[in-house]
This record gives sequence, structure tokens and C-alpha cells, in this order.
Amino acid sequence: MTLVSLKAAVGFVGVSCCFGHVGTVGPNCELERKRAVLASLHTVLNTFLSHWICRLNSGVYCKTGRDGRPYAEGRPYFAGSDGEWAVSGHSGESLEQTNFLFEVSISISPRQICEVGFNAGHSALTLLVGAGSNSSYLGFDWSILNPGLNEELFRMIRDWLPSNNMTIVWGDADPSIRAFLLQGGGGICELIVFDGPHDVLQVLKFMPLLRVMAKRSRPFLFLDDVGCVAAMCHHSTLAWRFLVWLGMVSPISCRVAVGHAAGEMGACLGRFQWGQVVRCHTFDARCVARTLGMVEPLQREHWTRCCLEPSAQVNPDAYLVHIQI
Repeated sequence: MTLVSLKAAVGFVGVSCCFGHVGTVGPNCELERKRAVLASLHTVLNTFLSHWICRLNSGVYCKTGRDGRPYAEGRPYFAGSDGEWAVSGHSGESLEQTNFLFEVSISISPRQICEVGFNAGHSALTLLVGAGSNSSYLGFDWSILNPGLNEELFRMIRDWLPSNNMTIVWGDADPSIRAFLLQGGGGICELIVFDGPHDVLQVLKFMPLLRVMAKRSRPFLFLDDVGCVAAMCHHSTLAWRFLVWLGMVSPISCRVAVGHAAGEMGACLGRFQWGQVVRCHTFDARCVARTLGMVEPLQREHWTRCCLEPSAQVNPDAYLVHIQI
């Protein structure tokens, strides 16, 4: 698609919509226009990506981890944590996943979107089109899996949406977010999307940091790869269940997309919580990881032993996560 035809698709989609009595576009027409714009931009993005190795609709994820080893279902419960492996997928492969993100963005209308895991940019594009031109985007991503490609995709989307303020910090997201918070960047995010490393230790490590970044009046969290049966979903699903049990997250809704090339995809929307509803403020994430594969009642029984008092004797193998009250 040429730049001229792209501008035509974006600028004039929805002209045939019905108009209100005073000549203004009605809300249904605006929603229809946004959906059409999003579909056009996804088509351009997917066409660009089709020339790269990690093709959409191929049924194959880019599965090379940071250590050069492939992700495998048989690896132990926390093997590959601390950044040894990561899975780079594309939200745009699933229409249901895209619709869920779009509906969340439309309903919340966040002024500030924060995301860990820009990847190919489908989710960022979907969220910004849904939220409208007044929304801003702050992303954190490590482009080591697709060096050069991620940066090019970000520049493309930023050029397509000049009304939205888009910023991204490249590199390891954990130290990047910590540095951002030290500079006073907390309490700004109205919708946080986590599509970063999917192993349970990484998810649990990131959540307290993202909670500090959340705006307390609108602390929405969207966690990807939850509730589905694919191997890559097991860790995120365990982390989500624990966060809900812990009281750190209040669930709102979840959705599983079955028509996906690589199998099921799932995601959940919730809100961060503070105060007495949180069961404990220090826990051992490896203790939580060891419950992978257990039935839920046994998991919950085991999780009570994962909470630690500040004065507790800690196993040297522990992976401690601290939560601000």
C-alpha cells in the first residue's frame, strides 16, 4: 500500500457514515470509523511483516530466547526465568484478541497507555486507535529478538498516528522502569499492558513495579497469555491466579481466543489494588512457581506458605518480591 493510499484509507474511512442532526458524526459512526482505520493499518503492518522471518499466520512463533535456546514445554518450572527465554508473538494474529484490546481501550479511554512488550506493535496500534487522539503511549521493550525490526515498526506507527504522543524505552524493561520511577514517573498509567516475558517469575517481578506506575484512580492492568491452554500460557495464568488470590489485582474480565494460528490465546483485564486487601507485602516467587501444574485448591493452600513476614528466615534460593503498601 502506497503512502497516498494509506492516507486515503486512514483519512476518509467512515465518510459514508450517517451524520447527526447538526452534521456531527454520531458515536456509532465514530466507532465504525475507528474499526475501519484499525483494520487498514493492521493490513499495512502485516504486509510489511510478511517479508520478515517471523511471518504472521504461519502458526510459528519466534521462539529463540535471549540465551539462544528454544522455549520448550518440558523445561522446569522456573528454568529460563530472569530473562533466559522469551517468546515474541504478535497480537495481530488473532482477531478476537485484537477486538478485546480494542473494546478495552474504547471503554476505558485511557489518556496514558503504558506497555511492556511492544513486539510488532499490533497492541500499541490497537490501543491508540481505540483510545483516540488524546491518548499517549509509553512503551518498554528489548528488541534483542528482532533487532532493527522493532524500532522500524515503532517509527512507522508513530508516523501513522502523529496526534498521539508515543515514546518507547529500548532495553531491558526491568532496569528501565526502575530508572523511570526514580525520576518521578510513577502514578501516571491509566492502562498498563503486560506482554513481556511470560514466565511466572518475570511476571510476578514486574507487577509491583507496574503497580507503582499506575494511576490510583484508574489502575487498569491488561495481562496477556492468560487462561489459554497453550504451553506459553501456563506461566502467565499461574501468575494471574496468584495475583488475584494475593489481592494485588481485582479481576474484571477475561477472554480466550480460539481461532489463532498457534493455538488458543487469552488475556485478562483487572485493576491494581492497595491497602488491607493485599494478603502480604513480601512473597517468594519461586514458591509460587513450584505450584505450576497443581489444581487450584492445592495451589491456594500452598500459596499461604509463599507469603513471608519481614523477619522470616528466608531460603537462600528464594526469589523475593516486595510490594509497596
